[in-house]
Amino acid sequence: MPISTTWYDEDHRVIWIKFDVNWGWDELNKGLEEEAKLAATVSYNLVAFVDMSQTKVFPQGNILAQSRSTIGNIPDSVTQIVVVIQSRLIEVFAGLVIDMMPTWRNRVKFVKTVEEGQKLVAEAIAANSARSSAS
Repeated sequence: MPISTTWYDEDHRVIWIKFDVNWGWDELNKGLEEEAKLAATVSYNLVAFVDMSQTKVFPQGNILAQSRSTIGNIPDSVTQIVVVIQSRLIEVFAGLVIDMMPTWRNRVKFVKTVEEGQKLVAEAIAANSARSSAS
């Protein structure tokens, strides 16, 4: 499967989206549908952990339009997104898309390694838990 979408943790606080080397926009849309299904099963804020470490290029097509549509379809309950990207090209395009959507600027973090991503995910879970406790 070019893109897998599953729970990352037993507590169902993090949705893990993992990209293989070769993927397409249709697979991404299916992965996002699965993300929405998972998010709908819980009533609290979530973190998305997106591992694109194996991906070096985008599929063919209008990258900006596809990416913007993708971000627009992320469930509201996903409050933080941690993206592992080793390709500078993908990081630049993803950053451009995020800049076009001001409400996402502070919600997306890019890292180079899975280990760095895991640390940010742990911090995001703690922040979501603290917000939930304060409510």
